[in-house]
Amino acid sequence: HNIHEKYLICNFNPSFYKLISLCEEFQGKKIKIYLPMILINFVSIFFEITNKIFKIKNLPINRSSYHFANLDGEFKGKKIEQLGLKYTDLNKTIRKLFDFYSKN
Repeated sequence: HNIHEKYLICNFNPSFYKLISLCEEFQGKKIKIYLPMILINFVSIFFEITNKIFKIKNLPINRSSYHFANLDGEFKGKKIEQLGLKYTDLNKTIRKLFDFYSKN
């Protein structure tokens, strides 16, 4: 009965720069280019349109990526707690996701 619902698995949405710093830490190297949000918005629209035409399998960025990056890190969700589950530590959660996508 929870189909198509999204859950915040950490106790807050990290800022875009927090995610960048975690990715740098996990990769062991610095990210060379930080794009302003306005540019990420235009790039995500471009790739979405390109994908509709060419059916690209691995888009570097899409509209969901833009909306996620645009989160400010201030939102605190309660859904996980309401389901009787516990939040996980942000670093552990991002590390698990990073490892999963690196392998797959």
